[in-house]
Order: sequence, then structure tokens, then C-alpha cells
Amino acid sequence: MIEHITQLIEKNWKYLPVAQIPCEKEAVFVTKFCQRIVGKDTKVLFLVTHKGTPVCVVKTTRDPDFNEKLRHEKESQEKVAVFGNISVPEVYFEAMVGGHCIYAEEVAQGKIIPKKTARKFEKKVVDFIAGFSSGGSMSSKELASIFLMFAPPDSTLITELARRIQSKDVLLKKGFTHSDFERPNILYRSGLLHIIDWGRAGDVPFRFIDAVYVIVGNRNIKNLEDWKKIIPEFTLYTGVDGATAEVLYCIMVICKTLRKKYPERYFAVVDGFNEYFRR
Repeated sequence: MIEHITQLIEKNWKYLPVAQIPCEKEAVFVTKFCQRIVGKDTKVLFLVTHKGTPVCVVKTTRDPDFNEKLRHEKESQEKVAVFGNISVPEVYFEAMVGGHCIYAEEVAQGKIIPKKTARKFEKKVVDFIAGFSSGGSMSSKELASIFLMFAPPDSTLITELARRIQSKDVLLKKGFTHSDFERPNILYRSGLLHIIDWGRAGDVPFRFIDAVYVIVGNRNIKNLEDWKKIIPEFTLYTGVDGATAEVLYCIMVICKTLRKKYPERYFAVVDGFNEYFRR
């Protein structure tokens, strides 16, 4: 695969940020640096360098059955416009190699944003999220029915939170989402934030759910009672009412718990969201 990617890079050199440098085959190096397999996720990453300088990251799938998932990640990145000092890795080109979808993207350099810096950028990040597209809605009762359908019998937490969602009477707006908007996916360098890893984009398709991930990750919020204390600030940030803010928090906790402990049920819930919004 490394040889195929090397050839692909040389063929598409004009699309890369170092295109002005004549491509010398012996100066291009491709290194496999990350492989992740979690549930249905199956992705392999390669770092491409030219004379020691990072050129791009190439993503592909271990199994062609996941080509559409990878294309969805690429298309999600392309949807998101740069916002002030916040950016998303630019996509350079897409190709097929041996039946596998491949795409090359910008190398997002930086360190995981520390909590202190994250708080500094919090409002700007929420404003960035507010710019994501939205349309359609789901009632809290319909949402709760999906969660209860796939709630593990041994998880009282998920059942209790689903019942709390069921007791509310709110409409949740459908929106484009990152669905994993936590500090490990926010890199910081020279005052610029890079939002990376859009592989779960759209998994939890509710407007401002990403803002919940961001704020909970920045602060010492351990439970719903902690969350309730900052709901006034959250509503000021986003414009949603208090009941919706509470439901969004419950959604985040349920989805994070399912994803970590019950991945197959997590994917069933995601499929349930998709099926509902296809109606």
C-alpha cells in the first residue's frame, strides 16, 4: 500500500501545498503511523513527507466495505468553512487504489488544546458550531423511544437519562455535527485551532450537541446536577432554552456511554437516527 500511495502522491503532486517543488521520488517518504479499529470504524493513516517536511496525511480503509464512511468523512470536512482562527484540515484530492477509497488532507500540526486555552476560545468555538447547517427536527419523546429500544438491560444510567428525555416536551433541531468535539480533536498552534477527525460527523445529528461536548470537556462537569449550574451560560451561548440544554446533555452522556461500553448498540442508535430523518 505504501508503494501505491507514493505513486499516487507523485501523480497528484500539483494538488499539494508543495506543488511548486519539483517532485523527486527518492525524497518522498510515506509512513504508516496510525491504525484504528473500534466497532465499525476501520481506518489506516499515512504521513507523507518531502525532504523531511510534512506534506499531507493520507487516509484509507482496511476494508472497501467502509469506503462510503471514509467519503462521508472527507465530504464533512469540505462542508465546514474556515472560521476566523478556527480551521479544518483541507482536503487535497481523492482517489481509488485497489478498490479502496483514499484521500489526502492537510497536516494539522499543533498540540491538544489545554483546558486553560480551551476556556479562552470556548465562545468562539461555539460560534463556529453555530454556523453548521441545520434542518428538520425530532421530538424528545421520539428520541427517547430510540434510546429505550437499544438501552442495555444492565445500564440504569442510560435508562434513567432516556426517561428524563422522555419527560421533556422539546423539539430538537437536526443539524450537521462533528459528534466527537472534545479536546483531543482540537489542536492548538500559534493562536490557530485545527478541528480534526471528522469520522463520526453526523452520528449524533442534533444542533449544538457539539457545544455540549466542548463545554463538558473544558469544565469539571461530572453529572447532570453540575450541568444544570451552567445551563444559563449555555443558553446565553447558543440561544436554546433550558429544557433543550438539559436534553442535549443527556443525549451526549448516553451516546458517549454506548460508544465506549456498548459499541454495537451505539451504531444501532445512530442507524435509528438516520432512519428517522430519512422518513
